[in-house]
Amino acid sequence: MFSTMTAGAVHNCGVTQGGAAYCWGENYYGELGNGSITGSLPVAVLGGLSFTSLAAGTFHTCGISSGTVYCWGLNSNGQLGEGSTTNSTLPVRVVLR
Repeated sequence: MFSTMTAGAVHNCGVTQGGAAYCWGENYYGELGNGSITGSLPVAVLGGLSFTSLAAGTFHTCGISSGTVYCWGLNSNGQLGEGSTTNSTLPVRVVLR
Protein backbone atom coordinates (compact mmCIF):
# COMPACT_ATOMS: atom_id res chain seq x y z
CA MET A 1 0.00 0.00 0.00
CA PHE A 2 2.70 2.51 0.98
CA SER A 3 5.99 2.86 -0.84
CA THR A 4 7.54 4.93 1.96
CA MET A 5 6.55 6.02 5.44
CA THR A 6 7.69 8.10 8.40
CA ALA A 7 6.92 8.16 12.11
CA GLY A 8 6.66 11.23 14.31
CA ALA A 9 6.26 11.29 18.08
CA VAL A 10 2.47 10.97 17.99
CA HIS A 11 1.59 10.32 14.35
CA ASN A 12 2.64 8.36 11.26
CA CYS A 13 2.43 9.10 7.54
CA GLY A 14 2.91 7.13 4.36
CA VAL A 15 3.09 7.79 0.62
CA THR A 16 1.43 5.43 -1.85
CA GLN A 17 3.15 4.41 -5.09
CA GLY A 18 0.92 6.98 -6.82
CA GLY A 19 2.16 9.82 -4.58
CA ALA A 20 -0.89 10.20 -2.32
CA ALA A 21 -0.01 10.94 1.30
CA TYR A 22 -1.95 9.56 4.26
CA CYS A 23 -1.39 10.25 7.95
CA TRP A 24 -2.81 8.77 11.16
CA GLY A 25 -2.45 9.12 14.91
CA GLU A 26 -2.84 12.18 17.09
CA ASN A 27 -3.75 15.42 15.35
CA TYR A 28 -3.30 18.08 18.04
CA TYR A 29 -2.01 20.80 15.70
CA GLY A 30 -3.00 19.57 12.24
CA GLU A 31 -0.04 17.22 11.76
CA LEU A 32 -2.27 14.86 9.73
CA GLY A 33 -2.79 17.52 7.03
CA ASN A 34 -6.50 16.80 6.65
CA GLY A 35 -7.76 20.35 7.24
CA SER A 36 -8.94 19.48 10.73
CA ILE A 37 -7.63 18.69 14.20
CA THR A 38 -9.89 15.66 14.66
CA GLY A 39 -9.57 12.01 13.76
CA SER A 40 -6.94 9.35 14.29
CA LEU A 41 -7.63 6.89 11.44
CA PRO A 42 -5.57 7.15 8.22
CA VAL A 43 -6.70 10.23 6.32
CA ALA A 44 -5.57 11.69 3.02
CA VAL A 45 -3.38 14.78 3.19
CA LEU A 46 -5.40 17.46 1.41
CA GLY A 47 -4.17 19.93 -1.19
CA GLY A 48 -3.98 17.82 -4.34
CA LEU A 49 -0.22 17.32 -4.08
CA SER A 50 1.71 14.25 -5.18
CA PHE A 51 4.54 13.47 -2.76
CA THR A 52 7.77 11.57 -3.29
CA SER A 53 8.73 11.56 0.41
CA LEU A 54 7.59 12.72 3.85
CA ALA A 55 9.31 13.46 7.15
CA ALA A 56 7.38 13.61 10.42
CA GLY A 57 8.44 15.77 13.34
CA THR A 58 6.95 15.77 16.82
CA PHE A 59 3.81 17.74 15.90
CA HIS A 60 4.40 18.64 12.24
CA THR A 61 5.02 16.92 8.91
CA CYS A 62 6.89 17.95 5.76
CA GLY A 63 6.90 16.45 2.30
CA ILE A 64 8.44 16.92 -1.14
CA SER A 65 6.12 17.43 -4.10
CA SER A 66 7.55 18.27 -7.55
CA GLY A 67 10.81 19.41 -5.94
CA THR A 68 9.04 21.79 -3.56
CA VAL A 69 8.79 21.30 0.21
CA TYR A 70 5.43 21.61 1.94
CA CYS A 71 4.82 21.40 5.70
CA TRP A 72 1.80 21.30 8.01
CA GLY A 73 1.02 21.12 11.74
CA LEU A 74 2.57 22.94 14.70
CA ASN A 75 4.43 26.12 13.80
CA SER A 76 5.17 27.77 17.16
CA ASN A 77 8.87 28.07 16.27
CA GLY A 78 8.55 28.47 12.50
CA GLN A 79 8.77 24.72 11.79
CA LEU A 80 6.63 25.12 8.65
CA GLY A 81 9.14 27.47 7.04
CA GLU A 82 6.65 29.91 5.56
CA GLY A 83 7.55 32.98 7.57
CA SER A 84 4.97 32.88 10.37
CA THR A 85 4.29 31.06 13.62
CA THR A 86 0.70 30.14 12.73
CA ASN A 87 -0.19 26.45 12.79
CA SER A 88 -1.61 24.94 9.60
CA THR A 89 -3.89 21.94 9.19
CA LEU A 90 -3.11 21.91 5.45
CA PRO A 91 0.20 21.75 3.55
CA VAL A 92 1.87 25.16 3.10
CA ARG A 93 4.79 25.84 0.80
CA VAL A 94 8.19 26.41 2.42
CA VAL A 95 9.51 29.83 1.42
CA LEU A 96 13.18 30.07 0.37
CA ARG A 97 14.90 33.38 1.05
